[in-house]
Amino acid sequence: MLLSLLLLGFVEIIHGAPTSNANPWGKKNITYTIIDDPINESPVEIRPILSKAFNTWSSVIPLNFIEVEQNSTTEADIEVIFTSSEGNPLFADRSGFVIPYKTIYLFTDSPRTINIIGQNVDQIQTDFYYEALYNVGKVLGLRDSRNKNSMMYTGYTTPVDSSGNYIEPKLSTEDIKAAQKIYGQRK
Repeated sequence: MLLSLLLLGFVEIIHGAPTSNANPWGKKNITYTIIDDPINESPVEIRPILSKAFNTWSSVIPLNFIEVEQNSTTEADIEVIFTSSEGNPLFADRSGFVIPYKTIYLFTDSPRTINIIGQNVDQIQTDFYYEALYNVGKVLGLRDSRNKNSMMYTGYTTPVDSSGNYIEPKLSTEDIKAAQKIYGQRK
């Protein structure tokens, strides 16, 4: 679990467990902002991948995710914060990170990469799209899974084919059903 937290970051809990089809935000348009873009990955690369992760979840539930600028007058519903885990009090106590809603913390000192479909993968670094999908799932309130095919799997599994080439992570049937249990289906 510690390795997963290091590789995949974590989210801050601010609400209790969601109930079935009870949208915790009470609205369909959910805003997010990116705070402190990491130095080693440009915002040009980060933004489209985060947007794709939010949109992947949005395609199966009736929520629309809209990015707002960090300095916007509109307060974002979700903050995506890049920060160091070293000496960070947020990282000191990892107990209870189960049902999050407000903040995704992505650690700048975790090894991550942006992979290209079909390209041979460095399996030491975490795929950023995988990391983003997982963390958006956590923000939506999904629990970790023991199913290796789930995006919410408790341990990181490098998304590669039998030849070690990158394959794009996808939501499993389990992931979709879990999200739809909370939010309902997109019509």
